[in-house]
This record gives sequence, structure tokens and C-alpha cells, in this order.
Amino acid sequence: MKPAATFPGGFTLAPSTQEEVDYVEANYRAGERRECEIEKAPRTLVTDFESCWTVRAANGDVVGFFGVLIMPCESCMSETRGFCFMSCENANRHKLAFVKASRPAFRWMVEQCPSWVNSFLTWPLESYAASVRWQEKVLKMRRVARVPAPEDGEWYIVMELTRQEVETWAWN
Repeated sequence: MKPAATFPGGFTLAPSTQEEVDYVEANYRAGERRECEIEKAPRTLVTDFESCWTVRAANGDVVGFFGVLIMPCESCMSETRGFCFMSCENANRHKLAFVKASRPAFRWMVEQCPSWVNSFLTWPLESYAASVRWQEKVLKMRRVARVPAPEDGEWYIVMELTRQEVETWAWN
């Protein structure tokens, strides 16, 4: 599929196919796998998202997918969207390059959302320290809550970033 956008290091985003999402899911890194185990998440479907974008490295490796979703009990007119990035083992081969590309890629995704969407939330597992660090240090997300995971003794960190904050970022 033709890329919708290209970012530093040659990373591309293109609308996800179900096969790409299945590939990522079958090859999750340990942190993503643990998050899905705790959530008892069923198979991820492209249709679960308002938009879903596959991330590929310059050499064609599927690194993961970004998904933007309407939050439970909200409508398409809500000012808030959920954001998730799920990565697979291929991401380990492109870690530093992907970190450099992730802010411009996130900004591009925000620009694809309806103009009335002003807030983006994520909820990584607290024990998935690399994900929490990436979201705080690279994407500049703020912690807004700490919530327990059902029955597992683990915690999620709810993080937020606004459209206004993202729009202040330079492209590179």
C-alpha cells in the first residue's frame, strides 16, 4: 500500500490492513503482550479504531501500528480520543530511529483527527517502563491518573496530551 506519510529515518505510515495488525499482534514485544494479557483483549481488529496506521521502517519491516479510537461511552463528536501504539519484535531493530520519528508521526496523526478533537489519552502499564518513558520523554505526555488493572495487582498510568501542545512541536 502506498504510504500516507513519510518521516525521519524513512519510516512510513499507511492505513492498516487486518493482516498487518494480525502480524503485529502475533509478534508483540513482551510489554505489549503483557498489556493484552491483563486486559484479556480479544483479537485486535482494524475496525476497533477510528483510524489505524501501520508503521514501517525504511527497509519495509512492520514495526507496529498506531490506533486512534473513540473512547467507551463517547461519540464521534467527543473532544477526546484514545491513542495506542502497539509494536512488535521488529521495533527492537529500529528503536533509536523510531524514537526520532515518533513525534512527527504522532503530530501527523493528530492532524488527521477531526478538528474538534482536543485531547489524546493513553494508558500504558506502569510496569512497562520503556513505554511510559517514551510517552513522557518523547511525546511529552503528562500523567493524569494511576488506575488499577482488574485482579492483577498491576497499575495503568493514564496520560494526556492536547492538540494545542502537539501543534507547538517542530516537524523535525
